[in-house]
Amino acid sequence: TFSMAGSKTLKMKGSYQTLDTNDASLYAVIIAAGSGVTLASDQRISSSLQVNTGSVLTLSTFTFGATGATVLNYGSIRQHTGKLVHTGALIITDGTYADGSLGGSIPGTTVYFQVTDGDGNVAGTALDTLSLALALGSDTETLTLTETTFTSGVFRGSIILSNSSSGTASNGTLEALAAG
Repeated sequence: TFSMAGSKTLKMKGSYQTLDTNDASLYAVIIAAGSGVTLASDQRISSSLQVNTGSVLTLSTFTFGATGATVLNYGSIRQHTGKLVHTGALIITDGTYADGSLGGSIPGTTVYFQVTDGDGNVAGTALDTLSLALALGSDTETLTLTETTFTSGVFRGSIILSNSSSGTASNGTLEALAAG
């Protein structure tokens, strides 16, 4: 049985290790540079998860709960059929990406989306992408958001709004029925 009380950090160092705490809650975990760690049970973390450069965290079929924690990935997180659960945030904005900066939307205007989602940063050495499903009336579009830096967990993308007599799905423009 593994026990780690208080605000202590578990640092995993070594070429290949298995982490099995039987769903015990950990405060902080660091996967040291050049290390490989595979989950062998569900895990929960309350403060921070850091995967350092050259390191790999493999989730296999398990869940790593990091809701409310900070996730910093400079290496690689391989989810397979497992998942990293982390709280994200969405803002819909103008080109400044300032929260609340979008006033009334006007046809022909570009609308910008930003999702902050630390668990979307699965490759700490490349820009990751997320897909955002949009629907407005009968129109549906899929917008690809791209991470702003290799390790940010912040994803951005945009789409043009237009008036239309009928929304055409998957044409890259979010179309609303013209008022009339």
